[in-house]
Order: sequence, then C-alpha cells, then structure tokens
Amino acid sequence: MKMSKRFEHIQLLESSLLNDTRGVSKKEIELLNKVIIVLQFISNSEYQQLYDSFKETDKESFMVELTEFLIKDERWSKITSKRQEEYEELRKIYNQRENRDFKAEEYMQLLESAISKQS
Repeated sequence: MKMSKRFEHIQLLESSLLNDTRGVSKKEIELLNKVIIVLQFISNSEYQQLYDSFKETDKESFMVELTEFLIKDERWSKITSKRQEEYEELRKIYNQRENRDFKAEEYMQLLESAISKQS
C-alpha cells in the first residue's frame, strides 16, 4: 500500500527531529512537534487539498512553506485540537468498554469515512 503524503510529511518531520537537532532551538523543536500533532489529526483528503495548494506554487520549498503555514495557522490548530480531544475521549471509551486501545489511525479512518460521506 502506498504511503499517504500526510504520513510522509509526518515521517519527514519526525526524522529531522531524531537525526539533526544541532543548532535547532527548543522553541523550533516545540513548533515542529506541534505540526506533527496537527498532521496526525488532519484527514488525508484535507491534507491533499493543502498539499495541492502549496504544490501549485511549484517551488522546491513547498513542503517547508506548508510546515510553516501549519505552525502559524490557528484554524487548523483549533480543528485538530478538537479532534485530538474527541479521539482521547473515544480512546477512553474503547478502553473501558472493549478493553482495547483505540488507535489514532482508526480514528482517522472514521473521520475520512465521515468526510467522504459529506462530500
């Protein structure tokens, strides 16, 4: 199965945090972690729209620009924060009622399904 662009972006950011943080401030590391969390709670279709809008500029640095956009964008921060809270609540319910862990990937699949039905 082909890896989603959203997941590739997450891996790229995680890899840069793991491999090369020399000269990177604590604040910059916090901002990259914030973007990783935002990306974890954006659906693939939503990410694809963002990706396409930044890719249209046809700059080599579009991924950096998209990352910077997600650092500053309050709208996506609020949306993904709300989704993360909802996920945590569902995770507790699954843990209590079904005695199993509810993975973020499962939540995102449900979200993708709901978004595609609304379209």
